[in-house]
Amino acid sequence: MALLLEADLCEDTIRDYLAGSWCFVVMDADTVIGVSIVKPVTDDEVELFNISVLPQFQGHSIGSELLAFTLSQLRVKEVQRVVLGTGSFGYC
Repeated sequence: MALLLEADLCEDTIRDYLAGSWCFVVMDADTVIGVSIVKPVTDDEVELFNISVLPQFQGHSIGSELLAFTLSQLRVKEVQRVVLGTGSFGYC
């Protein structure tokens, strides 16, 4: 949850969109250092809800590589459209 809170300040909101979502992670040894969360909207559309990298690992292209990996996995799942919505950052 702490890593998800790096990109979304509202724990209740995170819990709401986690149900039914797909999660992709980046590991360093046994520690999750990056995560992306996408949720199916329809059979061929998903919404990207969260992508986050631990602060100490930022600036090393991990987020970019995670996004590229996420998109490649969505192609495998035959997703045709990825929606990126923005919320009111800082409000719960």
